[in-house]
Amino acid sequence: MPINKNASYRYRLIDSCLSQKYKKWRYKDLLAHVSTKIAEEFDIEKGISKRQFDYDIQLMRKDAPEGFGAPIVRMNEEIYYEKPDFSILNQPLREDEKAQLYEALGVLGRFEGMPQFEWMVDIRTKLGLGLESLKAELVQFESNPYLEGREYLSSLFEHIRQKNTIEISYQSFRSESVESFPFSPYLLKEYNNRWFLFGHREGIDILYNVPLDRIKNITNSDYPFIENKTLDFSEYFEDVIGVSVMLEREIEKVVLRVSAQHYPYIKTKPLHGSQKEIEVNDTTATLSIEVIPNFELEKKIFAMSDDVEVLKPAWFREKVKNRIENLWGKYL
Repeated sequence: MPINKNASYRYRLIDSCLSQKYKKWRYKDLLAHVSTKIAEEFDIEKGISKRQFDYDIQLMRKDAPEGFGAPIVRMNEEIYYEKPDFSILNQPLREDEKAQLYEALGVLGRFEGMPQFEWMVDIRTKLGLGLESLKAELVQFESNPYLEGREYLSSLFEHIRQKNTIEISYQSFRSESVESFPFSPYLLKEYNNRWFLFGHREGIDILYNVPLDRIKNITNSDYPFIENKTLDFSEYFEDVIGVSVMLEREIEKVVLRVSAQHYPYIKTKPLHGSQKEIEVNDTTATLSIEVIPNFELEKKIFAMSDDVEVLKPAWFREKVKNRIENLWGKYL
């Protein structure tokens, strides 16, 4: 029985009222109560009509899978459950509901090991979803179980949630030594099957980015936590591809010429939300995106090999050209 958010809320409202053992409801009072609550919850002028209310009652009376089999009785002015202990929340899950719930748990399973998802094991047990049911996998996500740094996800999530300052021991690809620094963590972000930690590094004013696969150790720190009071991360990453935000650069219109063979792929899987078509013909398609050019964009372009050409801006075209020439020199 597909139920939208508004309808589900109405059914639960009616059920919570009729489940009250020591209160008797008159029909018109229950209608008024549900209507008022709907108006408040969904910020609408009118809550619910008498016609919709009667339809809800009728549907709740129906047996599964259409309804809940609710023993609702309306006698004279009163409306009540014929079975005082009944509640739609106490009904056992149907087999199709169990299957749907399990598939949802399977999707969440990609976060297995993180503390806020430990309840999944208990839910599987209660639903009778043992290990044998894991064989029927219907959805897979790209992941790398051997990626270094994954073991820190659980503790970092808790540090972010509890606003704890941590001491990070970190070694970049370009350094042979390990450095340690206090860090106020704000956000975990995954990109290209790799995890990154964003936050405030002591002594640096801009948002700092730490790849988890370069972290050597994490310990507690006595430094005070520096809260994020200015950045909205949904907006912060809106104008870039990936995780590298070049603050010294402005948003630019990047124009690309794509081969006809590759055009269907880039059309159905846009490089960025700003992607627009400029011209399409039998041999090429000219597209534009409005982003801050960064390392991840360069990698995307090189991944498309000779199927794409950077037309604008001139400086970015020249940068890609120089990389191609350096690459070509290695094969001479």
